[in-house]
Amino acid sequence: MRKTKLKKAIKFIGFSILLFIQIVSFASVQSKWQDWDRRNNTIIALRSVNPDSAMVLANQLLAEINDPIDTLIYSQILMNKGHLHFNKGEFVEASEFYLRTLKIREKTTDFDAIANAEIALANLNYYTQSYSTARFYVVSSINHYQMAGGSPTDLAACYNLLGLLHYNQDRDDSAIFYYNQGISILDEDSSSSPIDYYQLYDNKGAALVWLGQYEEGIYYLKKNIGYLLEMESTTNLAWKYNQITNAYINWERLDSAQRYLSLSEDLIAKAVSIEVHKDILYTKLLYAIAANDKPNTILYLEEYNELSNQLITEKTKKSIQESVVKFQTEKKEAALQLSIEKAKKLALENKAKNQLLLLALAGVFILAILALYIYRSFKHKSKLDQLELQIKDARLDELLYDQESKAYAAILQGQETERERIAQDLHDRLGGTLAALKLALRKPTNKVEPDDLAIIDLAVNEVRSIAHNLSTGLVHKYGLNEAVTQLFRTLEQTKGIEFNLFLHPKTPSLGQAAGIELYRIIQELVSNTLKHAKATEISLQTNFSENTFNLIFEDNGVGFDPKQLSGGIGLENIKVRVKRLGGELHIDSEKGRGSIFIVELKK
Repeated sequence: MRKTKLKKAIKFIGFSILLFIQIVSFASVQSKWQDWDRRNNTIIALRSVNPDSAMVLANQLLAEINDPIDTLIYSQILMNKGHLHFNKGEFVEASEFYLRTLKIREKTTDFDAIANAEIALANLNYYTQSYSTARFYVVSSINHYQMAGGSPTDLAACYNLLGLLHYNQDRDDSAIFYYNQGISILDEDSSSSPIDYYQLYDNKGAALVWLGQYEEGIYYLKKNIGYLLEMESTTNLAWKYNQITNAYINWERLDSAQRYLSLSEDLIAKAVSIEVHKDILYTKLLYAIAANDKPNTILYLEEYNELSNQLITEKTKKSIQESVVKFQTEKKEAALQLSIEKAKKLALENKAKNQLLLLALAGVFILAILALYIYRSFKHKSKLDQLELQIKDARLDELLYDQESKAYAAILQGQETERERIAQDLHDRLGGTLAALKLALRKPTNKVEPDDLAIIDLAVNEVRSIAHNLSTGLVHKYGLNEAVTQLFRTLEQTKGIEFNLFLHPKTPSLGQAAGIELYRIIQELVSNTLKHAKATEISLQTNFSENTFNLIFEDNGVGFDPKQLSGGIGLENIKVRVKRLGGELHIDSEKGRGSIFIVELKK
């Protein structure tokens, strides 16, 4: 008995020594990780004030990393390198580093980090006017932010970018819709601040003014004035007054335009940049033209040309100054490199001292582990008994759940079997009968008009279409994603409507029964849109957010008022199927805006 205990104790001491070695190794890795993180934060701090120095430090850090011990920190360093290239207008290099970042993060389960990389790529493609690619990344980032339970501020920024993409493609109504989505998300979060709303209000106001909805557009442009006054942002406030002045000029409200023009002129003497001063002077020129003030028109035109020449001169001086600063920066960087080498030498000396200290602590650590082992051995037996009881309870719950699932699956299977039987009868019996009737009518002895034969052809096609709609063979054979893809391809060819699909690859995890129900729901939604919506574009998205699956169906049709909807057979069928899946149906629509249907299922 004593020998057995002695063997266990020796084995435990050996395990403790191995664990201690691993802890020492981990401490070394942790120290390197902290060094990366500190230097990466320095790069972030320098990025806006001294981008050249930040670029040099980023290159040095990446050159030193041979084996990335922490992929997340490494991806953040790559992301910062991409930001530096982006700020310098080097979009090809920025894209390379953003894609490397995304490739690393896609191998993790950090959906928030994945979404950050995708939104960086979306912004890059927006600036380079690759709008389709930008839309792909921003939609994907929304899905990942939702899966990560991301902040409302991040989601609102995504919808703001979606709005900008539509606005630059002259799809102004869709742009306003996405701006409203972003504003609604912020409204639901009590922690939202005025800076979170800033871009959404500005962009929505500009879009409304462009559409000629001046009153509402100016209302949203004015909503940011209070925040700018509070922040004492003179340049931005002057630009805001100038923007409102232009809107009033286009609206032909010259009195209001003159009032805001005076407010912007009052700020020129303060810390307003020469670019903003130039824009205000251009607005004064537009106002003089609109007011038919010919003397001031000539005067403002001369002042505008003079200020433009001054701006060119100042930019030339600034370029020369930047060259001088760059030279001084390179000298400082050389001195910095020397100090880094000295710091490395000192770090090696400190490492040797730390190793001696760690060996001294090893003895204390092993003694503590032995004491903990004796204490835990007394508690181990009682925990095992409790664990056995928990396992038995869990198995009983699983058995009950499996029985309920099998009963529900049997009901669904019976319904789909009946559908398949009806589809087969329609195809084989009624379809065959119609084909025989068509052959009989074509006999020379029968006098049949071509229009009559066309009716028979139409009947045959309708029977075939009904049989295919009743059957779920595609879902059984290929799964929900492929079945929906083939359905939309067929409709796109025959109906002339643009379909946009964003299907989550994990959708098949819902199971075949749920996939069949969702396929029926999508058929009903498409059918209703084709019959009533007069839409030219349909979008379908599926995504997972924690334990929730969402199916989002959207069209750009004429829309409807859900409160006044009488409830047709198609919509009732959808509601019944969603209820059968244990989910919820949300409808967002209004006349003239299009419709959104959201099916929400708890996994």
